Amino acid sequence: MRTDTYSFHQPEPKNLAAESAGLRTPDDVLNEETMTIGAKRALLAFWASDVHAVPDNPALRQLDNGAIVE
Repeated sequence: MRTDTYSFHQPEPKNLAAESAGLRTPDDVLNEETMTIGAKRALLAFWASDVHAVPDNPALRQLDNGAIVE
C-alpha cells in the first residue's frame, strides 16, 4: 500500500505578487529557478484566471504589472 502523500500548497495572492515581480511571460515563470513547481503552477493558474481577462478581448490577460499576455 502506498504511504506517501502529495500535498499542494497554493501560495496566497500577496505572495504570488511578490514572487512574480519581474516575471512578464509564462516562459519567465517556467525558467525561474527560485520558485517551486507548486508556486509556478499557482502563479500561472492565477494569471490565466478570468480575473485578469482584458476587457473587449477576453483571450488576453493583463498581469498586475500591466503586461498583456496571450
